[in-house]
Amino acid sequence: MPYEAKTNWKYDDTVTEKDLNRIEQGLKDAHVAEYKDITLKPGVQIVDVPEDTPFRMGEIRGRTLINLLGRNGSMESIQNWESTNCDLKSDEAYKTQGQKSLKVISKVDEGQPVIAGIGNLKLKKGSYYIFVVDIKNGSANMARAELAVPYKDGTTDWNSTAHITESNKFTSQYRAFKVTKDLRDDATQPYLALILGTKEAGDYGYFDAARVYEISEKEYNRINSLDTEGVSAYFPYVDGVTNVTNPYSIATSGNLLPPFTEWTNTGNKQIIGLYELEINSKISDDVNYYFSVGAGCTMTLCVEHNGVIGVNAWDANNNLIGDQSIVRYTKEQQATFTTPIGTTRISVHFGNVDGNTSIPSCKFKNPMLVSGDKRQPFTPQSRSMLATECHLSAHPVDGSNADLLYVDDDGLPYVHSWWEKISLTDTFTWSVNAAVPGLKQLGTQLKIPYNPDTWSPTCVKFDGSILSRSGENPDVLTGSQDGKSVYIQISSKDSGWGDKYTPTDGEIKAYFLGWRMCQQETAGLYNGTGTRCWGRITDPANVIGQAGWNATTTLPTGYAGTDVKGNVYKPYRLQYLKVKPTVEPVVNYETGLTLLKGWNMVEVDSGIVLREKANFVINSASTHYCANTAQGGGDTPTPFRYRTEDILKVFKNRVNYIQWEKNIYAPNGKYRATIAKQHYDPTAVYHVTYTILGPTLAASISGSIASNLRGTVTDVMQWASDAERRLSVVENGAQDNISPESIGAAKKLDFDVLTKHSVAIKNSANKDLNTYREPGLYFIGNLADYTNSPSNDAGFSWGILRVETLGTTAYVAQSYTCVTSNTTFTRSKAEDVSGREWLPWRATTKLDTDGVLRLNKWLDIRADGPSINLYSSTHVYQQFIVKEKRVGYIGVGDPGAPQNMLLASDYGDVRLWAGNGGVFINDRNVLYEIDQLKQSGVNNKQALVDALNAKGIAASVNEDWGTLIGKVQQTSYMRSVNLDRESEIGELKSTFEHIYTIPAGVKRIIFTSSSNWATQMYTSYDSPVLEIALKDANGAYRTVASNYYNNYRYRSLDVYSFVVDFTLNISRSSYRVSSSDNVYNADGIGISNAGEIQLGFYYFTNGYYNGKGKINGTLQYE
Repeated sequence: MPYEAKTNWKYDDTVTEKDLNRIEQGLKDAHVAEYKDITLKPGVQIVDVPEDTPFRMGEIRGRTLINLLGRNGSMESIQNWESTNCDLKSDEAYKTQGQKSLKVISKVDEGQPVIAGIGNLKLKKGSYYIFVVDIKNGSANMARAELAVPYKDGTTDWNSTAHITESNKFTSQYRAFKVTKDLRDDATQPYLALILGTKEAGDYGYFDAARVYEISEKEYNRINSLDTEGVSAYFPYVDGVTNVTNPYSIATSGNLLPPFTEWTNTGNKQIIGLYELEINSKISDDVNYYFSVGAGCTMTLCVEHNGVIGVNAWDANNNLIGDQSIVRYTKEQQATFTTPIGTTRISVHFGNVDGNTSIPSCKFKNPMLVSGDKRQPFTPQSRSMLATECHLSAHPVDGSNADLLYVDDDGLPYVHSWWEKISLTDTFTWSVNAAVPGLKQLGTQLKIPYNPDTWSPTCVKFDGSILSRSGENPDVLTGSQDGKSVYIQISSKDSGWGDKYTPTDGEIKAYFLGWRMCQQETAGLYNGTGTRCWGRITDPANVIGQAGWNATTTLPTGYAGTDVKGNVYKPYRLQYLKVKPTVEPVVNYETGLTLLKGWNMVEVDSGIVLREKANFVINSASTHYCANTAQGGGDTPTPFRYRTEDILKVFKNRVNYIQWEKNIYAPNGKYRATIAKQHYDPTAVYHVTYTILGPTLAASISGSIASNLRGTVTDVMQWASDAERRLSVVENGAQDNISPESIGAAKKLDFDVLTKHSVAIKNSANKDLNTYREPGLYFIGNLADYTNSPSNDAGFSWGILRVETLGTTAYVAQSYTCVTSNTTFTRSKAEDVSGREWLPWRATTKLDTDGVLRLNKWLDIRADGPSINLYSSTHVYQQFIVKEKRVGYIGVGDPGAPQNMLLASDYGDVRLWAGNGGVFINDRNVLYEIDQLKQSGVNNKQALVDALNAKGIAASVNEDWGTLIGKVQQTSYMRSVNLDRESEIGELKSTFEHIYTIPAGVKRIIFTSSSNWATQMYTSYDSPVLEIALKDANGAYRTVASNYYNNYRYRSLDVYSFVVDFTLNISRSSYRVSSSDNVYNADGIGISNAGEIQLGFYYFTNGYYNGKGKINGTLQYE
């Protein structure tokens, strides 16, 4: 119970048990810290606390969703959707996320199917799935979504949503299902259909945010307990693979309305003060502010004004709830309202609309929006934040091994990370692991290994599609058995590499940076001939086989970025489970979430970017400096890293800055930031904090808050101990007699002197550098505009002038550094007396990227000339001392051998010295041995060239080794062998007698006689068949010459020549049988040259008489 002090006790008052309990509770509250666990859920909630208290973060657990539709469900591009009896168009007027929805327009009358569909969904038997689609009917009878799952047994599951007839808003519809049987493995794949039931041609409907997720059985069973809005919120739309990215929580109290600088502001408005604004326009105009809030919240809006005020409520699909404002434009100074069912955000509007006319000039001052139905005195908005830039993942189906964000005992946030998340770019070294027609498999090594049995990888292609885990098609991800490498199969139409071309390392890196290659002359695949060129993969003009590329012939080395159509390249992304989890510190964060006494509106979401450096550039009208301007908007593009959902803060020199405005003209996203020209400081550095436009995945934040006084005090003390700045003794002192002198504190005069002589950023409009005597850093522009400048060379313009003194302006040193050439000039001046003028400017050095040559933190070496000299009369030795012992030395000018130079180690075998005849390492003359090695190479090269020329192959010693080796490898050589063999076969029925073996891979075999005959064979009266044959490794034969049966007559066989050509697939031979000449021709060889081939006699006898054969001639083959 809350403590209530009783301070009017009387002597005879009765002390009851209630009084004692209250007193004891007060003592406990003051001495024992108590905390209340609290969980901040995604979305907006109102949190009431009795006292101001910091929020102590417990943890945020990671989550991963994988949309099996990739980015196709966003409807930003509809080229992959198929149409049946309808036209498909992108619509920007009605949408629930992103910039567009899909509008389906019927081309047929009632009774025929009207479908927009997409297929090839990768589902698995035994798994559970859910699909969700935002649907808005137009003029059709109804609109719905259906996912068809065809099975191998010929049946199909038709999973359909409810029929939507409403045409005034989007409705999220879903269906969860299980794949119960084996899927078909042919072209018929699971298919998502968006269906209209039409009355006539021209009927239409809208679809947006389509997503298909694999879910766990537990989630499948839980879905029945959720309503449609709950399912849509738990399974929000995401592109491809999405984790909990950059989670944050913002607590707003006191006033839900921020200063007018954060309101949407264009045109005819003038911000007079942070909470005062004037509209001057003869046409209808307003300013508005959107923020998240849930349903059922009662609020009160009040503002001093002479215009009109109003409030709108919006649902999760950006539909205006009730088709009208919940507070219609009114001239009243106050309005109380309750947000209706389905509200996810509201917008507050201040305008000049008065019926059908407008108020030419109206003012609004001190706007106040609070929780409850009571008006409260004006107070500025109080806002605090808990935010971290990190990615938190988990298993995409069952949520296991979730990354964990927590705050450690040192008060800093850390991530206990199970999952490795990387972008596959040019930072990896790729190689071609395998190639088949139409694709190449590329491989690379990962820095963090994985377990091949449990790594659960997900890889997202640049177009948002998910790579398969197996198969011989493109877009497949596989891993290695050692858990160190990954392999990705890339199609030729994606890369532009033909089957006959192997890309270089630089060309592979260019592909992963977003560039497709082609042959410039044909716009076709590049196969090693013609001119190579590269175009952005995202550009629809850069398609293989299609003329009109937007391309360059210079190999790209940077990101493709944004193409001419505004499409942004997103690299391949890989996520997998590491072998062991790691603990990683969060680099960019804010941990100052504080809940103030009373109500606090707390928003939990993800997708925040903290303090990104902003580049403000003057607009075309020369009125404002703008940041986050999109390309093609008319002003100089200055986009942030991500498109903006909202801009929360602008910082100037790391301090919160208020003189900026939120603007909707040509933004990269929804907003850009502008600073009026008169307020912009060109010497300042600006940063921004903003939220990312696009699908995000939020997670609950668990933590605790103090529930009593002692808990609050303990938390505040902990925060104070972690703070970077401490309160001074003067600020904390309770004694009236404390003085600056008693504690050694500085006086105002001391600070004034310190400020005057400190080296800080200063400004001066004077164009004479002789007048720059006050210490500080000055920006210097074009040197031609200044007198007494370091140089008349304009190339040294744009730099920093540093002025230093010794407490007066009598002794002055100036140094000027040109920031574009890294060149420094210096000069100085002594007393202001005659003859003591400024000394001339002197260029010091052209520094390298590190600035100087540093030997250690005490010593650096600089030179203003071409060399640094060491002098001695006879010799110089530089010793190297480690732990007071010499470990080596460099010696120059040995008195005994003055021509030598020596580098030696006292503790090893390395002794390097130079003397007569060469350079010696451990007494070996390395120059002589290098010369000998070089001469050996020259001799061997000459011998190889001579051998090639002798073979009729043109070669020269001026060619490099690679060229010569290629000629050796690409040239065929004819090998020869002389055969002289005689054989007599006994009484056998069938025998092959081997004569010679020809190696595998032979292209051509030639045999010629050595005289007038090459081979003789004869048979007895038993008429056996005798052949000259070739036998391959598979046992197949190719007869090149043969006698044949002729009624038991003696027959002789004389072979003159034969040729077998595997390249032409022909066989030819010339021979005589008895007195008849024969020529044998065959267009098919019938044997294989994949293995060895044997030449031999092939006999068929009846077993009574002998056959005899003899071969004499030259066998050649290549």
